[in-house]
Amino acid sequence: MARQHRIVEKPIVEKIDDLSTCPKGTLLFGGHPRWRQKILNEYKNIKGIRVSDSFNDKIITRNTPLILINTSWIGHSLSDKVRKRIKYMGVKIAYVQ
Repeated sequence: MARQHRIVEKPIVEKIDDLSTCPKGTLLFGGHPRWRQKILNEYKNIKGIRVSDSFNDKIITRNTPLILINTSWIGHSLSDKVRKRIKYMGVKIAYVQ
């Protein structure tokens, strides 16, 4: 029997030095609540996504310009859901702390 191979795409990882350069519509996942609020107050081009057990991944579309993930305050489950959702979309992702 022929072996089937799964096509695996890696997300396009961006390096972000300045959050003010994030395009309008950037989505932010993770981060301590106080840190998130500070970022969202300062950078109006970034939208914070509140997550729960019933996270709706459809908020991420092909039109999403960039996804920020705060690696110091996010669960593996959510991080995996986000990466799985963007796998074949060509959406850029950046990791922040």
